[in-house]
Amino acid sequence: MYSYDAGNSFLSGGKYYVISGVIVHESSYDFVVNKIEEYKELNFVERYKDAEIHIHDIWQGKKEFEKIDFNTKIRLLDNLYCLIKELPITLTLIKTLLE
Repeated sequence: MYSYDAGNSFLSGGKYYVISGVIVHESSYDFVVNKIEEYKELNFVERYKDAEIHIHDIWQGKKEFEKIDFNTKIRLLDNLYCLIKELPITLTLIKTLLE
């Protein structure tokens, strides 16, 4: 399992804190890694060629994605969601509203 956290912790005063994870069976690991690399080779070009896959950055036009147009954003995300749907993985998510 690989996990990732985003948002704000209790100490930083943010409203939300999210922990997500991807569970990959060890027998599928190489396949998943290869499919992700294939996605990047086919979809990540020009100035965002070496960027990490971060949906927030793509959608908001942040970092390497600051100059991509709306249609490119849609194409990148549509292809990414199609890939995720096909992968032999389980996704987990915990979202907490901090008060």
